[in-house]
Amino acid sequence: MAITDYEIQIADNAMKSLSLMLEKGYDDVLFSFPGELVLIEKNGKFGLSDESGNVLFKPIYDYIDPTLSEFLYVLQKNNRYGIINTNGNVLYKLGLEKVEKESYDSLILIEHKNKIGFLTEKGKQIYPLILDEVDRVDEHIYLIRKNKSWGALNSSGNTILDLSL
Repeated sequence: MAITDYEIQIADNAMKSLSLMLEKGYDDVLFSFPGELVLIEKNGKFGLSDESGNVLFKPIYDYIDPTLSEFLYVLQKNNRYGIINTNGNVLYKLGLEKVEKESYDSLILIEHKNKIGFLTEKGKQIYPLILDEVDRVDEHIYLIRKNKSWGALNSSGNTILDLSL
């Protein structure tokens, strides 16, 4: 039976993880984390490094979620959230009260200080944190309100009705 490239990659990642754990004193290292970053854990807190072990985000976070999209991670600490891309660039500093995405949707809803905004799965801003209210009409349509003006957008981020009603 031939050895597959997948088996070689898994074994290689396991050896890298073990090496980093021993060298840096981490409790756990996960190389199979989506994207180019490596999840590190120390004393029950999480951080991110590059594949060489250079720490990009110290292990101070309660949780790091790679499932928001294939391009973004959510950092969580003390019930506040931040968003970074898979290259480690900060899109939103820690402070958001809400970051959510429906599995059938390509939009990410963010909230900070009672203002709501939307991002694409790649982190492009569709609406900054300016909206006062968002109501989902169905799986594909959102009604949005800013001050007294209402509008609508679809789950791809396209404006259906401008904020003018």
